[in-house]
Amino acid sequence: MSERAPGEWVCISVSDTGVGIPPDVLPHIFEPFFTTKAVGEGTGLGLAQVYGIVTQHEGIIDVETEVGADYGKSGGTTFRVYLPAYRPEEEEIPQEETALPILEGRGETILLVEDQERIRLAGQQVLESLGYRVLTAADGREGLAVYRAAERVDLVITDVVMPEMGGREMVRELRKLTPDLKALAITGYILREDLEELKTEGFLDVVHKPFDVETLAQLIRRALG
Repeated sequence: MSERAPGEWVCISVSDTGVGIPPDVLPHIFEPFFTTKAVGEGTGLGLAQVYGIVTQHEGIIDVETEVGADYGKSGGTTFRVYLPAYRPEEEEIPQEETALPILEGRGETILLVEDQERIRLAGQQVLESLGYRVLTAADGREGLAVYRAAERVDLVITDVVMPEMGGREMVRELRKLTPDLKALAITGYILREDLEELKTEGFLDVVHKPFDVETLAQLIRRALG
C-alpha cells in the first residue's frame, strides 16, 4: 500500500469469503481493460474506475487477499479505501459561478458507436440537442457499415470496449478509408498512459462516462477544429 501522509483519514473496508485473488492476477487488478472473465462477460473497468475515483480524491486503495480452494471455506479478499478526513477550519462562502455558453454544432454529422442502448440513445439525444446530425451503431462492425454507407461523417465518437469489434479496431479500419479521420473515445475511467496510447492510435481525446454536456460540447468543437 502507498504510504499515507500524516493527518486524519477515513477508512472504508469491504471483505468477502471467496477464493481470493491469485498472485499472478493481483498486480493487474487496477489496470483498465484487464479481466479474467470470458469475452463479453466483463470489460475490466470496474476496479480501474474505483482506483480512479479514489486517487482523484487524493485517497489510497489497498487490497489483502488469501487464495482458497472453495467459496466459504478458506480464502477471501479485503479492499480498504483510505480518504483524507475533511475538517473545514472556517465556514466556506460559496462563490458565484458564471455559466459558460455551451458550444453548439453547425449541422456536422457525428457517428456515435456504443453497445449499451441506454447510453447510445442518451448520447444521440444530447448530440442532436447540440445541433449535430447523428448516425448510430451498436458495435464496431456496424459502425464500419454505417460509415461506409454515409455520404459524410465529420467525427466518430466510439466506445473503446464492445463485443464483435471494439473502438480501437474500428478506428484502425476507418483510418484506412479516411487517413485524417477525427475520432473521440468513450470510456469510464482511463489512466494517463492509456490516453496517450489512444492518441497514438488516432483518437483526439476521451469522453468520460457519464457524459457532461458542457465538456462533451467543448471536446467535439475542439476535435472538429
